[in-house]
Amino acid sequence: MSLPDWRITHYRYLASTSDVVLGRIRDGDALPGEVVVAAVQTAGRGRQGRNWISEAGGLWLTAALPTGSAPFGQPALVAAVAACEAVQTWVPEAGVKWPNDLLVRGRKVGGILVERLARAELAAVGIGINVACRPTDGELMSSAGALIEFAEAPLSPEDLLPVLLDALRRRWDEWLGGGWPSLREVWRGMDVARGRPVRMEPPGLAGLADGIDEHGALRVRLADGSVSVASVGEVIFV
Repeated sequence: MSLPDWRITHYRYLASTSDVVLGRIRDGDALPGEVVVAAVQTAGRGRQGRNWISEAGGLWLTAALPTGSAPFGQPALVAAVAACEAVQTWVPEAGVKWPNDLLVRGRKVGGILVERLARAELAAVGIGINVACRPTDGELMSSAGALIEFAEAPLSPEDLLPVLLDALRRRWDEWLGGGWPSLREVWRGMDVARGRPVRMEPPGLAGLADGIDEHGALRVRLADGSVSVASVGEVIFV
């Protein structure tokens, strides 16, 4: 199965690109490959309902993509691989942190949020990347970065968009075609947490990050050598 050509709709301002796509999925109007892009989001969001500051200078988009019956965590990881590959065109050192963060030198430069409605064939795959902007207030101010701080060549959201969509199509088609094992290996090569001491909040699990399992859950190697897995939660470096 291959995705059809992208159908991109650009907006200057939106509350949330994901809300637009989710609404179209809910109404039965969305088609695979629809992409909504906003120059500014006034109510962007990340995981666990966090506010995602989406000012001019960033790339804010949501795509309607098929997910089939795959484990819930895999789509976000596939999107993160594609987004990281696109970013690496300008910032080769970019990496991923489970489950949905793009990091450069410990700074969060982007994130992925996949939202699925019950019994819907399509998911809203949201991607937000701080290209030429980063939060100047709020909880992410001290930990966020912008790609232009690290890029090896000039970069704008308009430059990044086609590269990102090319990578997303290629990796999504690969995944739909049964390529999760190879994508998991690509993820391992990008993983900035592997081998580092981490704590999961919740549920308070602590140990060394040890990649992801066949379902996309995070593996954590405990002090006694055993491995536990976490399918939800936040990775905290310790």
